[in-house]
Amino acid sequence: MEVNIEDDWVEIIGNAYRTDYDLTVHSKYSGVNLSENGIIPHVVEPSFGLDRIAMAVLLLNYDPSPSDRNWPLFRIPYKLSPFEIGIASIHHSDEYINIAEKVDLTLRSLGYV
Repeated sequence: MEVNIEDDWVEIIGNAYRTDYDLTVHSKYSGVNLSENGIIPHVVEPSFGLDRIAMAVLLLNYDPSPSDRNWPLFRIPYKLSPFEIGIASIHHSDEYINIAEKVDLTLRSLGYV
C-alpha cells in the first residue's frame, strides 16, 4: 500500500509473496525436510513496523494549505496525539522559526508547558 502526498509516493505496507521458494531452498541445502505430506507451505511476508505507522499518521494528517489558516499544519486526531499542543516550524527559515518561538513563549506564559 502506498500513500500519495503531493505527488510523492511513500510505501506504507510492503507485502512479499515468497511462494515456497525460501523453504524449498532451505530444505534443499540444510537437508531438513520442511514439507508435510509432500507439501511445502507458501509464505507471505508483510512489512508494517511502528515507523511506518507513525509515518502514515503524520502523512495522512498533514494539511499543507488549510482553508482556515495561512500556514501548513498537522491535524492529528486527539486520540492519537501524545501532546495537547505542539509547536514546530515546518519551513526552515528564520521567519517561521521566529514565529514558532513567539507562539511557544505566548503559550508558556498562559500556562502550557
